[in-house]
Order: sequence, then structure tokens, then C-alpha cells
Amino acid sequence: MSKTMRRLNSRIPRRRVLLDTNIWNYFALHSAAKALRTAAELGGVSVVVAPSTLYEALRVSSTEERAAIAKLITDPSWTRLMPEAYYESQELMAEVRRCHPEWLAKKGNRQFTQMLRHD
Repeated sequence: MSKTMRRLNSRIPRRRVLLDTNIWNYFALHSAAKALRTAAELGGVSVVVAPSTLYEALRVSSTEERAAIAKLITDPSWTRLMPEAYYESQELMAEVRRCHPEWLAKKGNRQFTQMLRHD
């Protein structure tokens, strides 16, 4: 890819792809992690993983299959989404800010919150 194309591509937001658990199972059981990674790079997409996908995959009864799927889903190449509870709490906080800003602490200690967010 030329320098110009790379520069243009860096300005375009990447599409995000959220795969179903069945798709993760297929790729894991066929040892196709490299193929998935390559396809995502060539397609200019970011593969995102929801925590619930991993939880569902961990219910597979076969130890070998479960380990292969978990290894693939937790690969650092993918973008990990925050848990659904995080997004729900953000909605709640937005409403509190809008309706009752007096309920919020003036100067909160965000160190612990930031540590949890970036674990």
C-alpha cells in the first residue's frame, strides 16, 4: 500500500465488526486466527469483542475447544468492548447530570475508576 493510500485510510474511520459466538467457534476450531486477522487488516475493519461473547464461549463443554475459542477471542488484535453494565451506567450518569447535577460530588477521586476502566 502506498504512503498516500495509508494516509487517506488513516483519516477514514474504520468499520467495526462484531462476530457471533458461532463464527468465533468456527475460526477457533479450524485454527484460522491468522486468516481472520489478515482479512480484518486487508478489509480495513476493526474486530470488536463484547464480554458476553466470551462468557458464552466459556460454556463450551469440551476443554480443548473452550481453550481454543477463549484464546482466539482474547487475542490482543481485537478491540475489547466495555461490559454492557458500563454503558448502562454511563446512560444513568448522563441523566443524573441532566436532571440532578447536585447529586454529583464536586471533586471525585477518579483514580480507582480509571484503573478499573483500563484493566
